[in-house]
Amino acid sequence: GPFFSPDGQQICFRRFSRNGATAEIMLMNVDGTEQRAITHLGNMSWAPFFHPSGDYLIFATNRHGFSNFELYVVDAAGEREPVRVTYRDGFDGLPAFSPDGQTLVWTSNGGNSQSQLFEAQWKDATARELLGLTEKLEQPDGDVALGNEVAEDAAAESARLTAPGFSAADIGRHVDYLCRPELGGR
Repeated sequence: GPFFSPDGQQICFRRFSRNGATAEIMLMNVDGTEQRAITHLGNMSWAPFFHPSGDYLIFATNRHGFSNFELYVVDAAGEREPVRVTYRDGFDGLPAFSPDGQTLVWTSNGGNSQSQLFEAQWKDATARELLGLTEKLEQPDGDVALGNEVAEDAAAESARLTAPGFSAADIGRHVDYLCRPELGGR
């Protein structure tokens, strides 16, 4: 299935080989010009979806076995090797990012016959680092997206505010920190 890039200027899609045994991830301009493959895996790759930044895409491929589809990301220019995202036997596919790019949803059967929807916090900074797209991105609150630095700063601040006697306010502050979405329920 085709999808528009966030800026509406490109379309991503899959293109089957002549014999239909493999498919690569493709990009083209909205007028159909400049069609180009951004993967060259020689496997069945499909279901591409743009990250909201437009800098990279996520897709599914059976690179690790005929019935073992895994999710990968690839830079939109197709200049770097795709990077593996999931590591489960069975089917992981049909990925989609939330509009803010902070959440990924996909279908997985984990090797079973029934598929379920999975949701995970997406680490854009990690994906960029692994893809060699290492420019610093400003977050809405002014923090720079560099892995866990923001969470580490919050932990240090919480420790600094903790009273030596360990009060009810301390417990509340720690629980508040541990329940933050950026910690993914850990």
